[in-house]
Amino acid sequence: MKPEPITVLIVDDEEPFRTGLCARLKRKGFRTFGAATGEEALAIAREHLLDVALVDIRMPGMNGIELLSKLKETHPSIEVIILTGAASVETALEAMKLGAYDYLSKPCKFEELRMLVERAYEKKRLRHEKLILEKELKRLTCTGELVGASAKAAEIRKFISQAAQADCAVLLEGESGVGKELVAREIHRQSARADAPFVVLDCGAFPETLLANELFGHEKGAFTTALDSRQGLLEIANGGTLLIDEVGELTPANQVALLRVAETNKFRRLGGSKELHVNIRIIASTNRNLRDAVAEGRFRKDLFYRLEILHFTVPTLRERKEDIPLLAEHFLACLNRARGTNKKLKPEQKELLKSHPWPGNVRELANIIERSFYLSSDDKIQPAIFIQLEVDVPNLDRPVTPTTQTLSDLEREHILRMLAAKKGNKKETAKALGISRSRLYKMLKKHNIAPPPES
Repeated sequence: MKPEPITVLIVDDEEPFRTGLCARLKRKGFRTFGAATGEEALAIAREHLLDVALVDIRMPGMNGIELLSKLKETHPSIEVIILTGAASVETALEAMKLGAYDYLSKPCKFEELRMLVERAYEKKRLRHEKLILEKELKRLTCTGELVGASAKAAEIRKFISQAAQADCAVLLEGESGVGKELVAREIHRQSARADAPFVVLDCGAFPETLLANELFGHEKGAFTTALDSRQGLLEIANGGTLLIDEVGELTPANQVALLRVAETNKFRRLGGSKELHVNIRIIASTNRNLRDAVAEGRFRKDLFYRLEILHFTVPTLRERKEDIPLLAEHFLACLNRARGTNKKLKPEQKELLKSHPWPGNVRELANIIERSFYLSSDDKIQPAIFIQLEVDVPNLDRPVTPTTQTLSDLEREHILRMLAAKKGNKKETAKALGISRSRLYKMLKKHNIAPPPES
């Protein structure tokens, strides 16, 4: 996939210089906009995502220093290069203290200017990637690698390969903890967008209004505490992939807003009037059956069809039991590397792991291995640590009889057991169940469960 061109705004009241520079940069592959005044520049900045601005320090009306400040409010990540005459070098240096990337004295050589623009963009790109890495570092665990030799694992790899070649929307369904985010990451990593950001929006982690702000960003003054403009995840993901996790949790209003982005790649920041354009690939994931949600009127049919161009149901861990020992060894190896230890699983422990029904899927397995790792004092994982596996969860493979409890009853019992095991801690209970905390609260309400006080 061809990379997005560097977008440059040239602000100078000298028309021959401005138009000539725009034309020369375009011939070198840049995307350019020209403005004769600060007011024109701000109008362009409100409508387009900009990388670098070349700003003349002396212009009628708003000067370059004022424009620098206002551009930074609209586009906090933009890099500004000040163009100055020899008599105003001191002012240019002052501009650098206020956040300008560098300055050039006019007249200047085109190649010198072009190289400076490219260096400014590289600084912006690296800062952007650092922001992504810092966000994702909190999410990364030992689950960040596709492990398995089963037929189901082969199906997952085949779909990833196919989806990576097709630059279109993908819908991933599957139980909590099966690895939907991992599949999405692999699709991104193998795609033409691999060098661009991979950004995750967890719909279950935000109430309606905050989710919209997280996705679209906001303009200064959009609400009481909006003291500055802020980019949303759509802008941060520009050029790359946006994973919308638990898309089934979206409210009707946010479904409408997402539909417009999916159809046009255009959106407005909260409090903004101008449309911004992004180039992103959307991958949506859910632990619900979205077709059922559509049939029940809880999810928009048009959005469902827009997201379901490619569809895959990630198999449960129960469907790929032969992969369980490999996954357990993988998680243990990650922990050993991180801690400089050499703890091992015994063959009988691997067999016990295979016999467990794993309602929390791969996430639950990773949790069991990590807990066992930290509770074992020597190089052998203690057998007693695995006893909970035999008594904690009913066997999901047992035959169903007329006296068997309903699925809702089993779900309620399992939630109660997890709450008791975690001493009422809702955050830890949600993590053990492989669901978001907001989802847990909905399930507590559904089953009329009053959780015990946290100890």
